[in-house]
Amino acid sequence: MVGGKSEKLVLWFEELRKTDTPLVGGKNASLGELISKTDVPVPSGFAITAHAYRYFIKEAGLEEIIRKNLENLNTHDMSMLRKAGKSIRMAILRAHFPKDLEDAIMKSFHEMKKKTKNHNLLVAVR
Repeated sequence: MVGGKSEKLVLWFEELRKTDTPLVGGKNASLGELISKTDVPVPSGFAITAHAYRYFIKEAGLEEIIRKNLENLNTHDMSMLRKAGKSIRMAILRAHFPKDLEDAIMKSFHEMKKKTKNHNLLVAVR
């Protein structure tokens, strides 16, 4: 699906359906369903896609770090799991965030502020 939903960094709730769960997760897809198929008042918003996550991991050079931390991992050893998790989290926190991904998120945020006409917009981030 070249240029389709599966390659977008950000998708608006209004674009989402249940079938988009692999792209944005179940909660975001459900918000799209609520908006399109019910009269339930759901505020506008957007989802950062799984593609955006994979893009970030690749561009930040995190694939190898994650792979090394997970190889030979004994999932029954809580100490080992904590250590691997901490190492991966720290690498993600130190990683460079791609400018084009930042721009896509900020553009959507500013569009959302315009849509709601609320310059002190409160948002939920997951």
